[in-house]
Amino acid sequence: MSYIILHNRQSAESRAFVASASGQGHTIIEWYTDSQAVAQYLADHPGMYPSAFPSVVIRRPDVEVPESTHEITGEVIPAHVVPAHWELVRCPSNLAELAPLHDPYFGLTLDEAKALKQAEIGDKAEGVLAPLRAEYGATEVATWDQQYSEAEAYTADPQAAVPLLSAIATARGQAVADLASRVIANRAAWVAVTGHVVGQRLAYQDRLDAAQDVAAVQTIAVAYTLPEGA
Repeated sequence: MSYIILHNRQSAESRAFVASASGQGHTIIEWYTDSQAVAQYLADHPGMYPSAFPSVVIRRPDVEVPESTHEITGEVIPAHVVPAHWELVRCPSNLAELAPLHDPYFGLTLDEAKALKQAEIGDKAEGVLAPLRAEYGATEVATWDQQYSEAEAYTADPQAAVPLLSAIATARGQAVADLASRVIANRAAWVAVTGHVVGQRLAYQDRLDAAQDVAAVQTIAVAYTLPEGA
């Protein structure tokens, strides 16, 4: 994303900030020397004068404010939405601290907005599932299908060859029958969890595919849940 940075070359802090942001596609306006750019900026953002430098213009998204109680009067303040608006951030330490404040969808095309939302949908799904398999290494996870196949085979025929389960059971000091039962139960639990999350992901994807404008994309609030007991 790109920002409008209001700069004063007489300020060491402003010079350092601008130097760190150069070459990244931002619009840098020298407040006291670039009168034409300043005039255009004030036409686009009336009343938004910098009181310190550097100052950065960001686009705040709609913000839902929950119902609250005034701490002095006790008056109940209904839930409401603060509409999207421009805001001037004075003397940020760096651009990275602005990213959570800025509306990431502002100025995007529909295709760009969908790509951004699709990444969020996928990343959050993985973020929900990843902690559930965090204790297992990639090599062990790669054995899960074989463990399940052998567990099913053993359940159907206790004489079936189950080399992987046998090795695991021996190292663990556990009966193969008990291990096979545990593997099947774990598989059922994992399928329930992943199915729950994948179903939600596909529902979000359906909404995304149906979105006809950027505003519709933005309304898709991605928040995954896990089945009870997971």
